Amino acid sequence: MIETRRITSREEWLQWRSQDVTASDVAPVLGLHPTRTAMRVWAEKTGLISPEPQTEFLEYRLALEAAAIDWLKMKRPQWTIKRGGVYVRDPDLRLGATPDATAIDPDRPGFGLIECKSVVRHVYERDWQQHDGIAEAPIFHQLQALTGAMLTGASWAMIVALILDNAGTGGLALAPMDRHEGAERRIRDGVARFWALAEAGQSPPISYERDADVLAALFPKALIKEPPLDLSSDNRMPDILQKRKKIKATIRAAEKECKAIDAEIMEKLTTYESATLPGWRLFWKTQKRKEHIVPEWIGRVLRIISTKQQTEDHDDA
Repeated sequence: MIETRRITSREEWLQWRSQDVTASDVAPVLGLHPTRTAMRVWAEKTGLISPEPQTEFLEYRLALEAAAIDWLKMKRPQWTIKRGGVYVRDPDLRLGATPDATAIDPDRPGFGLIECKSVVRHVYERDWQQHDGIAEAPIFHQLQALTGAMLTGASWAMIVALILDNAGTGGLALAPMDRHEGAERRIRDGVARFWALAEAGQSPPISYERDADVLAALFPKALIKEPPLDLSSDNRMPDILQKRKKIKATIRAAEKECKAIDAEIMEKLTTYESATLPGWRLFWKTQKRKEHIVPEWIGRVLRIISTKQQTEDHDDA
């Protein structure tokens, strides 16, 4: 049984979303999102960390969804397009979606789900595919649209990309999609496994490349000062510590070399503000930075000390 709830306030809508894996969470839960991870979704849904706050740029891009729908109406005047305004969810699976719009195409059976995206030009050219004038969205957008179509009972889906150029111009790209039984089964199975882990008090696998900020948010303060944790029986730690030490040395050497190169470039420029040569433009401008007070920061700093050579590396964590 699918629930359909009319959205009357943002606060209520956010509360509904917090109890479900939403359509935008599906790709990270399946390990198919380029930045967001299953670990972050798990930490947010279990209430261990707060969701990432919306930036003004993200709010601006979300506001452009209405423009994308209006533009779609101009491109497809024969369609009957209705904006969303509802939250749909499967209470048994705890899976939800907020459709941007639905559409009726006289040439297709049933109705379609419309998913709007605003994309800057270089990201569109990098991540989207184009075949005979028809766009193909990245897999994480496809999974979001498929989830919405599955929950609403739509017969098909369309991802509408509003492409933003630096000059204030833009374009519209349409990525049509059909329902896909195999993908929908994978979505349901993946979400079911996610909630089974959560209910068992277990977390998804950590992505060490992308989850450092999640770990820092999960453990913001040191609670046990003494005795120190004994890792002498951890066979992996010596290997990764040696690897880290080599990487840090390489970084320091590269920074030193880069600093020397910068000094040589400064010698070439002397009192010139800029310089040109084939394939390059160089700038050494005079800048003034206003005095400011650095705000207080509380966090944990990771320090690694080699007791053999008494060398120390540290990073803000």
